[in-house]
Amino acid sequence: MRKWMLLVFALALIVAACGDDDDTGTTAGAIATIEPGILTIGSDIPYPPFEDFDAAGNPIGFDIEIMNEVARRLGLEPRWVDTDFDTIFTQLAQGNFDVVASATTITAAREEMVNFTTPYFNSNQALTINSNETPDIETWEDLQAGDAVAVQTGTTGAIWAKENLEPLGIVIREFVQPPDCFAALEGAQVIAGILDLDPSLDAAATRPGIVVAQEIITGEAYGFAVNPANEPLLASINAIFADMLADGFYQTTYDKWIERPGASVLFEG
Repeated sequence: MRKWMLLVFALALIVAACGDDDDTGTTAGAIATIEPGILTIGSDIPYPPFEDFDAAGNPIGFDIEIMNEVARRLGLEPRWVDTDFDTIFTQLAQGNFDVVASATTITAAREEMVNFTTPYFNSNQALTINSNETPDIETWEDLQAGDAVAVQTGTTGAIWAKENLEPLGIVIREFVQPPDCFAALEGAQVIAGILDLDPSLDAAATRPGIVVAQEIITGEAYGFAVNPANEPLLASINAIFADMLADGFYQTTYDKWIERPGASVLFEG
């Protein structure tokens, strides 16, 4: 009888451990993370409107709110680690983070290093100019050999520029941080910038003279990158994201931060 009672008690503990932590039906008990109870998130901040800091130094933005909610529904505490984008996927694969939330485009090359969640955002590249210096530039085809163009190191914008502009004799200047790209454009150190559309639109709205001259259709999709050794975490984030689409959290958060309806994965044109 004693052995039987111990067996029943053990089974009860297992059932309790597998029970729901909240109303999402997602369980945190089965999810291993680098640090118990913590979801460690790598991100290259600032990159508004996806990642930024408020006046008190707290992370804010579209990615921030989505991933904070993912952590909450997993029963975990989010911990944000600000890091350079150029090494962010290598660091994730090495186990420095549980997940990366940094407006990251899903690419075949990156999928060789990390796993990606269901796409959560549709994006294109943008040609950004300084209208005070070069108001006549309307498309990237107006650029000439010898012109310098700013890109962020390690991004799909940098890849696009190297593939399409560098063969034309256009000089590609890489910067670690996006604000440095726009600062170089403001200071006339470069003729243009090639960066993701939405951060470029944000810069155009906040920096005098900066204008998005052209949307470059690249058909990109963002996904949250997950440590490839943690398949249960990937499955859980995908399940939570499906819940967010269904319960309205995704679209409400999207509308708070993003002004382009077409970039939402729920948009039907």
